[in-house]
Amino acid sequence: MFAPWKRGSRSALVPASSRLQSAVFASLALTGLGVVGCDTESHKADKALYAAVTKAAEKTPTRTDAEPVTTAVQKAAITDAQKAVAALTPLSAVDATKPESMGDWKAAERGLNFRQREAIATALRSIAIEDRKALIAAMDEAAKTAGTTPEAQVDPLVRLATLEAAVGDAIAREASIHEVEAARVVEEIHRLLGQVKLNNARVAAYNLRKPTAIEEDLDKKKALIAGTAPDSVWMGTDPAVMPAGSRVDAEAAKAQADLDKANEERKAAVEKATKLRQDAAGLVEEAKKDAGEVAYNKLIEASKQNQQATMLDLDIQAIDGRIMNAQHQIQVAQSRKPAIDEAVKLMEVRKQLEADRWKSVQDLVALVTAETKKVVQGEDAGGRPASIPSEATLTKPGDGPSSRPATLAELAKINADNNVVSKLDQLRQAVAAADELYGRSSDMYQTALKHLKDARDAAKGASATLKERKGLLGPKAPDRTAFDQRMDLLDESRFAYRDAEIRQRLARVYADKAIGLAVRADLRNLAVPIIQAGGIDPAPEAVTALPQRAEVDEAVKKADTAFAEASSALDPFFASADGGEPPLYDIQKVDSTRGVHTKAARELLINTAYARSRVLALTGDKSAPDKLTVAVEVAKAYRRDYDNALPRHAPEEILTKLGVAPTTQPTLRPATLPSAPTTAPSTEPSTGPLFNPDGTPATAPTPTPTPATAPTPTDGTTPTPPPAPTDGTTPTPTPAPTDGTTPAPTPTPPPTDGSTPTPPPAPTDGATPAPAPAPAPADGATPAPTPPPP
Repeated sequence: MFAPWKRGSRSALVPASSRLQSAVFASLALTGLGVVGCDTESHKADKALYAAVTKAAEKTPTRTDAEPVTTAVQKAAITDAQKAVAALTPLSAVDATKPESMGDWKAAERGLNFRQREAIATALRSIAIEDRKALIAAMDEAAKTAGTTPEAQVDPLVRLATLEAAVGDAIAREASIHEVEAARVVEEIHRLLGQVKLNNARVAAYNLRKPTAIEEDLDKKKALIAGTAPDSVWMGTDPAVMPAGSRVDAEAAKAQADLDKANEERKAAVEKATKLRQDAAGLVEEAKKDAGEVAYNKLIEASKQNQQATMLDLDIQAIDGRIMNAQHQIQVAQSRKPAIDEAVKLMEVRKQLEADRWKSVQDLVALVTAETKKVVQGEDAGGRPASIPSEATLTKPGDGPSSRPATLAELAKINADNNVVSKLDQLRQAVAAADELYGRSSDMYQTALKHLKDARDAAKGASATLKERKGLLGPKAPDRTAFDQRMDLLDESRFAYRDAEIRQRLARVYADKAIGLAVRADLRNLAVPIIQAGGIDPAPEAVTALPQRAEVDEAVKKADTAFAEASSALDPFFASADGGEPPLYDIQKVDSTRGVHTKAARELLINTAYARSRVLALTGDKSAPDKLTVAVEVAKAYRRDYDNALPRHAPEEILTKLGVAPTTQPTLRPATLPSAPTTAPSTEPSTGPLFNPDGTPATAPTPTPTPATAPTPTDGTTPTPPPAPTDGTTPTPTPAPTDGTTPAPTPTPPPTDGSTPTPPPAPTDGATPAPAPAPAPADGATPAPTPPPP
């Protein structure tokens, strides 16, 4: 929204154009009859046109308590609508000239909650628009009177253009209300996306606890414990090592092989020794039977065999040592094997513990993901409250203290709608309503431009006729001045300014729509990756259906074209110097034109160029700074040519570049282009100061209290005035009493030279001296506002 500068510039068209059409109508009505003649057909048509226009302008506005207003209030989605309808009766009785008529309405208003007051304001705005449209229809019908002269056609056409532009303004303000609602919903969606983003961060933190690295480390340790080679160790180095399972198995297998070999060798040795002894015993027995040398030889051979058997016994003993060593090695290996198996089992247990822990983390991830889906898609409602208060202690959100408590069903509905998809549906409805009003507003502006063009053409024809008639007068004819004044009222520059003003408003409608599209496109770019990261891929259709950047570019292009046309309409007031895009404006030559709206045209150009730069900045257009430069240069020339005055409704950014604090601006309205639509002003006839443009209750300004003075002494002495500060500062008045009493005035001390004191001077213009303003109420209450117009 261009709310910061929309209020002042849009509200200026109605009074300015009204003055133009009133002047034209009065001039033509008073002087046209004598020139045209009273007996011509064109005069009769003109007279009929004047009568029709006068009759159309006398249409009575709809009363505040009329049936259309009450019906609109009854159809509003509010609690106790009948109470709001009943308040329309005292509201309709308010008379601007009778402050006492405010009492009943004030009493009724205090019993209304915010939504009821808002419904009344909305109904009054809608009915005011309908009244204007009815007036436009009547005026359009009057303007179709056939056979009229160009002089007579100008007035109804100007009236039509003025009314249509005013209705376009009112409809644009209605659209801005929906844009504000859309901005509120966008903010709520941002809040929900923040919850989704927080959930995504929680899931990411949980995923960091995935035991992949721990499991890999445990697997590596298991592999080390199991071993891969006969010389593998689990930990340590020789000689203090913890052998791996493969090494233990290899050592046990080698010991078993040595044991088997030793057993075989022992068996063979025992068998051989036994045979040698058996053979030796046989030889001894044979030697007993023999004698002589034969017996001797047999005994010698038996002795040798016994000796070999003895040697074998020694080998058997050595083999038994080997067997015992192998058996010991096997026992050692067998004792190490359970420890290794236990270590492997511990690794498996640790791995299972990590798996169980990860499963619990996955359960948390599933819970967070489910919560994300609730926040995004609304399954089971997003963000359930821990507990629901009782119906007796809970008030429905948005209603005042006089409203009924909300039911649990209503709370459940509110809770169920607290998700991104539901909010996007609300956003879609608000945007659709705003777009429909934008279309109606732009149609009104287009129709106003058409009627203004017709009035412009009629003014050209009337000016040519008046110039021709003026030429028929003598050089000293007294009517020549009247002709000049009438021709000045029909001057081309007046219509050029009106045309530029309406075109700028049309451009703002396009710009408002472009800004809304940009906000929603940014929302789409933010929402899609966040939602997809939350495990919802693809994102819901309601999210992907949001506008994309191409739509924003197209809308900005359309708004820029409209702003360019508004700037071009101001060309009659400015002389373009040579030099590129954008053109530099030779402000010094402006005053040489015939136009009487030169000052206003400069203000309009400042706002137009500034608004154009802000719109182009939405898409990063490189020409945006150039448009801003144009606005700044025109503002500088404005101050130079108009005694250092500030342009009316100048944005704060322009004032800052001029080196002027924004607080010195004539209005208190901020002027920085917002990133999202904001409230638009209201210049429509309403109930006076009872409501602000957005329908909220208005608060009247508190009157400035009279500075308090020191009390009069009770002992009859003359009070001594406080000494003046010696540092040149202004003395601070004595604070007012806090008990609600009226302070006594401080008497002026008598002159010390014996002369008569001089009374305060009377006003030099003959006016009655203004009384001191009334003090503010001591009880903190808001003073009664100025009564609204009837």
